[in-house]
Amino acid sequence: MQQNRLFLAPLKKENVKRVLDVGTGTGIWAIDFAEEFPDAQVIGTDISAIQPTSVPYNLAWLIDDCETSDWDYGFSFDYVHIRTLFGSIKDWPALYEKAYRFVIFCDYQAFLAHCYVEPCSQEDGLNTLKFRLKFSLTITP
Repeated sequence: MQQNRLFLAPLKKENVKRVLDVGTGTGIWAIDFAEEFPDAQVIGTDISAIQPTSVPYNLAWLIDDCETSDWDYGFSFDYVHIRTLFGSIKDWPALYEKAYRFVIFCDYQAFLAHCYVEPCSQEDGLNTLKFRLKFSLTITP
């Protein structure tokens, strides 16, 4: 889907100063991004501290619950990365509202790519739900 790229947004290295990776998990994406953008400050957040300790100098981990926290890190971000949080988020619209609130409006007002799973039907009253994958890409110039 991403053709072996870290992101699809039209980011320019000279414009990217602060990046937030929400639900970073093992931190692989944040590590790769920090290496590719050495002048950017990258923050990876997650509810579990499972990330490695040996990371690029421009990367920091924060233990944070993206749904219950207010995301008050003291500044806004040039890019907010949210991916593969399937089954982890109760209220997707509220999460994306936070992301939009903390992204800096620059070359593109907002870039948002998201995938999530939503129930679409219930089979035979057996409490078996079918799910469909929803993917949306929004670029607002």
